[in-house]
Amino acid sequence: MFARRGVRRKIAAAKFVVIPFSAQTRMSGVDMDGREIRKGAPESGLQFCANHGSGASAELQVCIRGIANAGGTPLLVSENGRVLGAIALTDIVKGGMRERFDQLRTMGIRTMKPEDLRVLIQKHTKGRDLGFLGEPRANVLELNLELDSLHSSH
Repeated sequence: MFARRGVRRKIAAAKFVVIPFSAQTRMSGVDMDGREIRKGAPESGLQFCANHGSGASAELQVCIRGIANAGGTPLLVSENGRVLGAIALTDIVKGGMRERFDQLRTMGIRTMKPEDLRVLIQKHTKGRDLGFLGEPRANVLELNLELDSLHSSH
């Protein structure tokens, strides 16, 4: 009980700012006692670290690819702009989900990893509607044709 109170006092005394997750940064974290701790998508985390003058090792890149190739979601963890490591998030697939996905595919609904879809969307996105203003525009026809070709090859 005493140790718990001590921890509570330290937490209460610490000055910290919670950095909420956002779709723009694809990261979240906390600034506490001069420390910037972040976790999030590997690309975002690597960019955050690069902005602080730090890079990532080839070993870390292999680790991130290994997590993604195994079906997990890699998260990068950093402190003060220095990579601490990668975490693998994996989902436990509930019973019957494989059959449900098969039913969706039979109905013509495609399933794919969000990372793969993001790459395809970026591949088919060109410019902005109003020069340098507005949202980038994706060629939906080309995107769907490529999705159809990928789907038919499975």
